[in-house]
Amino acid sequence: MGVEGGKRAEPSARSAPPSIRAAFRIPARRSIGTRLFFYVLVGALGGLGGMSYFFYRVLESRARDEIQSSLRVQTTSIEGQLARVEDAALGLTAGLRAMSRVGIEKPEAYRALTFEIFLERPALAMGIGFGQTPFGLLRDRKWFFPYFYLDHGVAGAIGERLAPPYDYIRYGELFVADNYPEQDYYKLASEAQKALWLEPYDWSGITMTSFYEPCFGERGELLAVITTDVNVSALGVQVSGPVTRGSGHFTILSEQGNILAYPPEPEKAKVRARYDAIPELGAAWPRMQADEKGLFVLGTSVMAYRRIRNTRWIIVATLPSLEVTGPVLRIAVGAALGAGVLLAIAVGAFVRRLNRGLQPILEECEMIVAAEAERSREPRDASIADAAGSEGAASLPKEGAMDEIGLLSRSFHQMARQIQESFTGLERANQELEARVEERTAFLQQLNQKLVESQEKLEAARVAAEGASRAKSEFLASMSHELRTPLNGILGYAQILRRSGKLPASALHGLGVIQQCGSHLLTLINDVLDLAKIEARRMDLRPAAIELRSFLRGAAEVCRVQAEQKGISFAYEPAPDLPEGVCADEKRLRQILLNMLANAVKFTEQGGVTFAVRVLERGQATGEATGGEIRPTVSLRFHVEDTGPGITAAQIARLFTPFEQAGAARNDEGTGLGLAISQKIAQLMGGSIEVESRPGKGSAFWLDLGLPEAAAPALAGGAEGVDVGGFEGPARAILVVDDNAVNRSLLVDTLRPLGFTVVEAEDGHGGLAVARELRPDLVVTDLAMHGMDGLELIRQLRVEPGLEGLKIIVSSASVFASDQHRSLEAGGDDFLAKPVELRDLLEKLARHLGIRWIRRQPLPSAPPASEGPAGGSVAPEDLLALPAEELDALLDLVRRGRVNPLLDRVRALEQGDARYTPFVRSVGRLVRSFQLKELAGLIERGRAAR
Repeated sequence: MGVEGGKRAEPSARSAPPSIRAAFRIPARRSIGTRLFFYVLVGALGGLGGMSYFFYRVLESRARDEIQSSLRVQTTSIEGQLARVEDAALGLTAGLRAMSRVGIEKPEAYRALTFEIFLERPALAMGIGFGQTPFGLLRDRKWFFPYFYLDHGVAGAIGERLAPPYDYIRYGELFVADNYPEQDYYKLASEAQKALWLEPYDWSGITMTSFYEPCFGERGELLAVITTDVNVSALGVQVSGPVTRGSGHFTILSEQGNILAYPPEPEKAKVRARYDAIPELGAAWPRMQADEKGLFVLGTSVMAYRRIRNTRWIIVATLPSLEVTGPVLRIAVGAALGAGVLLAIAVGAFVRRLNRGLQPILEECEMIVAAEAERSREPRDASIADAAGSEGAASLPKEGAMDEIGLLSRSFHQMARQIQESFTGLERANQELEARVEERTAFLQQLNQKLVESQEKLEAARVAAEGASRAKSEFLASMSHELRTPLNGILGYAQILRRSGKLPASALHGLGVIQQCGSHLLTLINDVLDLAKIEARRMDLRPAAIELRSFLRGAAEVCRVQAEQKGISFAYEPAPDLPEGVCADEKRLRQILLNMLANAVKFTEQGGVTFAVRVLERGQATGEATGGEIRPTVSLRFHVEDTGPGITAAQIARLFTPFEQAGAARNDEGTGLGLAISQKIAQLMGGSIEVESRPGKGSAFWLDLGLPEAAAPALAGGAEGVDVGGFEGPARAILVVDDNAVNRSLLVDTLRPLGFTVVEAEDGHGGLAVARELRPDLVVTDLAMHGMDGLELIRQLRVEPGLEGLKIIVSSASVFASDQHRSLEAGGDDFLAKPVELRDLLEKLARHLGIRWIRRQPLPSAPPASEGPAGGSVAPEDLLALPAEELDALLDLVRRGRVNPLLDRVRALEQGDARYTPFVRSVGRLVRSFQLKELAGLIERGRAAR
């Protein structure tokens, strides 16, 4: 070792003597960079070629998708335009039907209606009118066809131009001007008697296509044919834009292949040319008949087509093939070449940098090899020298293989021996580490023991909490049972006395108060129990098929009566597209809706309440609610809006808290549990009650629920809402088993006047003995009784010879669903909750005994809170209070059949003066039931009375 210039001289393989390289056969290195560059570049170019082809296919697919997307957008636009044309015809149909129902037979009124609809026509429509069938609308004439259309400046056009500012419109009476009964456009539509689009035809110098809609009378007879005409030139303007990026064009063909729009040559549509007038369409027409939509390459063009809904027309997008594949091919080839060049540059740079990075490592490796060779030449004992020599010779790579990798291999062999020497030190360190691990393990075991003790304490606390919750539930259930038992007698005998028909009105009023108070107490009990079930997570939903419209109508009618008694309006607005039936828990859904509606009525003093139900969206679902089947689902919104005092933001925050009441005008009735329970039930059903309110402006509550659609169940006739005086058929015997004398006497006093033979028993043993001797037709038994309880009685009756088919109804005040299930599993046929509702009792008796009730008259009800005009009639004093000009305006709207303007006008009267509220409600009822003739007669009598 020497020092020159103050620096240490490091040994180097490049400075190693040639004798060392020769003695130890260390050949000159050959770089792997060239081979690496070649391998990577060849593999990368092959991969880029495949990727370029895939990229080309993807871009081509995206180009086709773009064509289909453009076609879909254009088709949707045309469908929307045509739908508005059809809506114009439907609007005229509705007006004609209303005027015919009212009995209007003045030609001027029908022309005015047609002109009003024409002014509101969509942009695509050029003409609107209707042609009556012989004496269909006007009984004084056989033919009548008023028709308004845009003046196109055609020489000899039919009809006369209107006076300014409508001088761009022409009017023609087509029986006089065109003898429409003999024209195909009328005969085809009247014979079809259904809505249809005609093939293009020429009329008065205009090439057009027409939409026809039949107008039927109340008896189903054809009154008139409504026409809405479209100029094919206007249709061509709608599709005059390019398909994509300024190229391509659209074409519209009728069902029979007539050209309706062809922007490259608009004259072909005007002369009613067919598809074979365009070569590319002539070749593609057979392929477009097979499917509703498609895309294919034909010659030098790419063609995509779709059917236009409701018309069977075809819209075609045509684009030159080069416009699709040319840009895609250029992008793919350019991307591949660019990527190849960049990859070659990157690989070259990488190899160059790799060589520079490896150079210092290789030099160090050569030094290690030279140092090991030098050490092997040092004098040692013969065995060590021979072993080292043989090991060194074995570790040398073969001649010709000494490149960078060979040199690295030699170096790693040397390092392996050094690593082996370090294993002894590692083993010693490992032993020390194991000792430390044992210490840590002992410490962790102590911590684990403490954790186990903590878990045992937590488990004990959890068991105690569950016990407390169970005790609370059992206490509530016991209290409910004790409260329901006297309520059964109170409500039952109130129903019996009201049905007797022998009490004066004052007594009936008192009975109504008793029944209302008892029902209110029962509601409070049920609310508390429901809240306890929800908190204990033991409330289960029982979805079943319900008839939606009947269900909603029933809920609305309950609150409509409450609203009318309070003197406010109530509007029920169901959407026309509601499904016939849905699958839901009818009891819980009714509980939510009645709570929302009752709150709205309760807190509204002026104005009214609106209950609207509409469809948000439709879909499909599979789950437990549908029995694992794929069923259509519907998302419904139940919306309740009132004009009450409103709720502040702070009150809304605690609105759904149990025992809370919120509102600008708090009401002392209720427990404040209704909304809290309804919200929790809604969440169990997968929804949530939302609220929006402004103080002084009213409130809006709504619930969105997704429910499976179901077939509407058949509604069974029952005894609801009628007074039952007996039943048809032979006499029936009923056994009542109950340890409570009040409960027994209630059923006896209810059933004996109806013609039943009723026998009593105080416990299960007595009931079994009576059943063996009497052989009754039906048994009503309680569950909890001394001695033999109701469940054991049912089991004994089911195995008793001759009584296997005996009908058994279990009547209990128990609130546990498990008790109901156990009673049915033991052999009971049905369950009747206490307090007993007369309607439920009669319905179950009719179902299980197969009897038909003899009904007398409606059950007397408690007197209403306030009296007012009944039904949909209008009080005379309400009409006399209106100004004469208002009566004239309302009568004109009724005669013209303008229902919506009529409702808007009477609502404006109500907003201006609250005295007109009864009149507005009565008019709304008559209009919603389409009793326009009756309303017109009432208004005319009011005018005459002035």
